[in-house]
Amino acid sequence: MKRISAAISMAACAALAATLGLAGPANAQTVRMHDPVGDDKTGNGNGDVSLVALHYNAHRLKVTIRWPKSGDPEHIQDLYVDTRRVERTPDLIISTNGDGEGWDVGFVTGWNLKHFQARCSGGNGSTDYDYAHHVLHFSVPRTCLMHRGAEQPQRLRASLATRTEWEAAYDWVPGKRTFGRWVHWN
Repeated sequence: MKRISAAISMAACAALAATLGLAGPANAQTVRMHDPVGDDKTGNGNGDVSLVALHYNAHRLKVTIRWPKSGDPEHIQDLYVDTRRVERTPDLIISTNGDGEGWDVGFVTGWNLKHFQARCSGGNGSTDYDYAHHVLHFSVPRTCLMHRGAEQPQRLRASLATRTEWEAAYDWVPGKRTFGRWVHWN
C-alpha cells in the first residue's frame, strides 16, 4: 500500500512539474503607469493621458494608452524605451501617429529625436485608435526592440510624451523624461 501511495504521489508531482514547466506565457509581465487628469501643458485636455500599460512577453510588446473623456490623445505619442539599467536615457522610441499611419520604431541617442535611426514600422492601420472608448492599442514585435543580431532585452521601461508635429510635449507619463517601473518578459 505504501508503494502504491508513493508511486501515485511521485506521478502527481511529475505531472505538476510538467504543467508548471509549460507555463511560459505566465512569465509575461504588465506594468501600468497612471497619470493625473488635467496635467497637460495646454490645460484643456490636448494630449492629456491618464494611463499607459505595457505588456511584455517573449514575442511582443503590447501598449495601451488611455486618455480622459475630457481630452484627446493629440497627434503623436512618443514612447521612449530604455533597455539598459546603467543608462538613464532611452535606447529607442516607438512613435504613433493619430492619422492612422501606425507605429514606427527607431533607435535614439538620448531624449533627442534628431538622431532617429529607423528600425521598423507597423505600416498604416497598425494602431487601433478607439476614440469612442478613449484608448489606443498597438503591438510591436520583439525583433523591432533590438539591434540586428542582438538578443531580446530581458526587461524594459518607458516614458510617454504626447505632442503635435510642431510643438514640444503636452503631457509626460510618468513624468518629464522619467521612466516608469521595469517590465520583464521572463
